[in-house]
Amino acid sequence: MAVISALEVVFPESEVWGCFFHLVQNMIKKLNSAGLKGRYETEPDFAVKCRMITAMAFVKPEDVMPVFAELEELLPEELDPILDWFQKYYIGAEIWWSNVCSFAWNVYERTLNGNHRTNNYAEAANHRIQMELDVCHPGFWNFVNCLKKVQQGRDQKYLQWQAGKRPKGKRTVYKEADARILRIVEEYEERSTEDFLKGLANNYVMNDI
Repeated sequence: MAVISALEVVFPESEVWGCFFHLVQNMIKKLNSAGLKGRYETEPDFAVKCRMITAMAFVKPEDVMPVFAELEELLPEELDPILDWFQKYYIGAEIWWSNVCSFAWNVYERTLNGNHRTNNYAEAANHRIQMELDVCHPGFWNFVNCLKKVQQGRDQKYLQWQAGKRPKGKRTVYKEADARILRIVEEYEERSTEDFLKGLANNYVMNDI
């Protein structure tokens, strides 16, 4: 909360968004703690129903509450603990979060605008620095030298880009999934709640970290 408020003061034009990847990972952890992860991994139909919950992130923000109420009627009772968890920490939390950034976890507009739904690029950069440091609590100058080394690598990549070498793009399977997800979100007004959420749930996976 304090960090977000500070960022908005320093960068008033910035937008604060959550990460869909982390929403999915939190869902997997909750399924595990509720003793349902085994069913998720072995029962395809049950797995789709689980993913319909995280597919709520693609719902138009102003429709989240009524669509979630419909979803509660669609899913089996054994998923009630998961629905309660999602309502408490994501739906209900929006009342508290709304003072800072409304529906930070929602990706409806980002999907339509072609923006990233995750912060995987930032995570990858952080992982790269950690690999270079190889320690949890580096000294100041070790950290500075590490940043210089990482920056040299980025500068080299930039020179390659200037020379016409393009970075590897997304794998075709992910591009096709993204295209299907976009098509479903564009058809939001034309689809029923069940058809919309189930269609999305069939186009992404929830794996362990």
